[in-house]
Amino acid sequence: MPSKNNQLPSVMMLLLSALGILFSGLIAAGAFLASSQAGVEDAGTAMLTAIGTLAVFIGLLIIPSLAFSIRQLRGKPSTTRFPSLLKIASYALIGWAVLLAAGYFLDPFFGNPFVTAVLTSLCVAIPIWWLIEFSRRGLARPSLLKEWGALTVGLTAAPVVIMVIETLLLILVAVIVMILLGMQPGTLSKITDLSIALDSSQSGMEALENLLLELSSNPTIAAALFLVIGLAAPFTEEVFKPLSVWLIPRKMLRPVEGFQLGLISGGAFALLESASLVSQITAQDWIMAVLLRAATGMLHIGLSGLVGYGVALARCEKKWGNALLHLLGATALHGLWNSLAMINGYYTTPLTMANPTASLAGGVLSTVFMIAVFLAVGMITLRLSAQLRRQAAVECNMQDQIL
Repeated sequence: MPSKNNQLPSVMMLLLSALGILFSGLIAAGAFLASSQAGVEDAGTAMLTAIGTLAVFIGLLIIPSLAFSIRQLRGKPSTTRFPSLLKIASYALIGWAVLLAAGYFLDPFFGNPFVTAVLTSLCVAIPIWWLIEFSRRGLARPSLLKEWGALTVGLTAAPVVIMVIETLLLILVAVIVMILLGMQPGTLSKITDLSIALDSSQSGMEALENLLLELSSNPTIAAALFLVIGLAAPFTEEVFKPLSVWLIPRKMLRPVEGFQLGLISGGAFALLESASLVSQITAQDWIMAVLLRAATGMLHIGLSGLVGYGVALARCEKKWGNALLHLLGATALHGLWNSLAMINGYYTTPLTMANPTASLAGGVLSTVFMIAVFLAVGMITLRLSAQLRRQAAVECNMQDQIL
């Protein structure tokens, strides 16, 4: 029988999985019930259907961790049947391409909110899974309980912790900004006038764009935006996305597992974020949104793998300096991506077209640098994966020589 200390992680995972399944079921039931009572199919009911479908999908993904934690508590640890899932994930990726083609050629699918929601969940999840398996190819997999446990933590506890901390930080920054704006009466009155114009304007979109442009042009507000989006949010997310690596007992963790569990944790975060965003996209932009989110999912996956490896290395070998470097590097890349995306959005708004040359240059340059950040994350992930494979080969050779 496993000792009580060894049972504690399984007990905690059992409780978290059960709560995750319960809340997913409640959210799904509430969303589907509200959608059915609406009576008229519109954007609101489609959103409720998407929320309910995503909740069901998440609940299904949590079930394995519940089952494996029960097996572990019964003294029947689950071993990995397949050394690698890359081949299976590659077949799924081919099916993903077929689903995208179906979405392109069979527009009537988008007339059914449930079918659209199911397609969205699958088309967001499959490339994320493939990216995880490709990034960790050739590495010995952790136990099934660790893998599915990392996914469960990434779908439940981690996003809640991140959301709470980011909300508190946002409130703090907002209070500081309001205090600073209070010292600028002219700016504050101008923003107030624009807000009043927004309420009374018949062309609400133009008034909203004027307000946003005025806000982004103010140095205090611009600095606060970059502080939150470019630093506070990336740091918070990179610390807590691989939460499972922090929670696993040190004696049960290896650095290579930290990397893989970090990849899975980043994939869980990317799944929640991407599915939530794509479900709000219109049918005309759905395929492009899926493709873009598949690409940006690599950022969350790769950076979480980097931080997860650093955390595991620190906890196992007391190399906290390396962990800090990994965390700061991931935060810098994530923050740079967010800042460039914000700049790109600013230069592509209609109100900046008064100076077309500057607008075009800003949009192009920010896009180029975003591509550079994406490629940098991909290269770092692949190099770290190759390094871990070489280390595993050296350890295997040493064991053979001993035998």
